[in-house]
Amino acid sequence: MVRAMVAIFYLWLGRLALAAAVLCALQAVRLLVFRRPARAHLLYDGYRRWKADSDSAWFRGQPPVLGHRITDRLAFDNEEGRTIRLDVQRRPTRADPRRLVWYDPRRPERATATGPHIWALWAIAFAAFFASLGY
Repeated sequence: MVRAMVAIFYLWLGRLALAAAVLCALQAVRLLVFRRPARAHLLYDGYRRWKADSDSAWFRGQPPVLGHRITDRLAFDNEEGRTIRLDVQRRPTRADPRRLVWYDPRRPERATATGPHIWALWAIAFAAFFASLGY
């Protein structure tokens, strides 16, 4: 009975890993086909504010806040030469002052800093996990 339950668990786990791999691969392809890359300039770095708050909390003896997101203000020029300013949320790591964003040419204010290479790596990781289950 327990072996059957474990087998069913691994079957569903494999299906979930395969579905996640396919969805990540589709997102990578969607970004490559329908989005355009643009080099963005950092106008406001939310890291400095987060670092100051984090350090002061540490000195007061409070634990760090996990899962916190910070907001950066970026500006980039689209294909028509128009400057677009937008806010991007990210995990608190030191930012590169010039970063690559992927934007929708029809709606340039919809941009993401997570490029297709990240989605492709996640797809490979999920596919490797799926393969390690013995399918």
